[in-house]
Amino acid sequence: MFTAQYGDLTYTSEKMGGWNGGENVSEVKRDEEINGISGTVALSRGTYAGLTVVSSISFMTNKKTHGPFGDVRGTPFTVPWNAGSFAGFYGLAVYYIDSIGVYLKATNY
Repeated sequence: MFTAQYGDLTYTSEKMGGWNGGENVSEVKRDEEINGISGTVALSRGTYAGLTVVSSISFMTNKKTHGPFGDVRGTPFTVPWNAGSFAGFYGLAVYYIDSIGVYLKATNY
């Protein structure tokens, strides 16, 4: 679940993924810029075993790395960016998080 604040408005997404990971809270401060994501991809376990899913994820900022969240196992991935500014997430989740991507806003140099 993600929560974002814009001025007086607060937006909270639905919970995504499985139920075994528990809840973790990590706050990205206003002076932090998200500049990459990393994590692992693995086969799911349990009731819906054998699906390729995002098993863990971390969010990298200009100050620190938030995470990892989830079960760190499987094949690692890293997606940094140095062109554009983070604008939002998109992805696919059925039983677990199947994929995640980012929207970038063009920056003027």
